[in-house]
Amino acid sequence: MKEAELSQADVAHAIGTSVTYVNNLLTGSGNRPNETRDQMLRDANNWLDREARARENRRSEQFVETRVARRHRHEPGR
Repeated sequence: MKEAELSQADVAHAIGTSVTYVNNLLTGSGNRPNETRDQMLRDANNWLDREARARENRRSEQFVETRVARRHRHEPGR
């Protein structure tokens, strides 16, 4: 999170939970079952990994948006 300059609020919003819960995950506090906590940690980790890859693959300034590119990015299964 530090490297990506993301707040707990950013992560909470991205994985669909509260800031308090993200804080509890990071500090190991709270009273959630271990299975739930493990799943939430995996969700957060997966999202952070996708976010990091997306930041590495930013479009160059020379990128030209086209209708074909937009359609290709938004088609399911691609």
